[in-house]
Amino acid sequence: MRRLPATLAAGCATALVLALATPASAAFGTLTLTLLSGQEAELENPARGCHSIDPSVKAVNNTTAPVFLYWDRDCNGPPQLANVGQTTIAQGTPWVSVYVYR
Repeated sequence: MRRLPATLAAGCATALVLALATPASAAFGTLTLTLLSGQEAELENPARGCHSIDPSVKAVNNTTAPVFLYWDRDCNGPPQLANVGQTTIAQGTPWVSVYVYR
């Protein structure tokens, strides 16, 4: 019977270490952007924060975090939300920066 508490404690400790090992500063997956030229660009596992991008008119968010798309540099101005798993089309002006929420 003494083995059960020790085994449970070891299992809990392992689970805690694995949970803490996952970085919270990146979104996992790919954000695919369709550029004005029609070509596609990808941000793979984008870090949290603001990223400058080439002018883009479509975003497919296949990451684990919502992203905000901006028509101004440095993530200024009103954002357009692209939730996880969502495809978003620019309304008029192309986006030039993106903020990864996670």
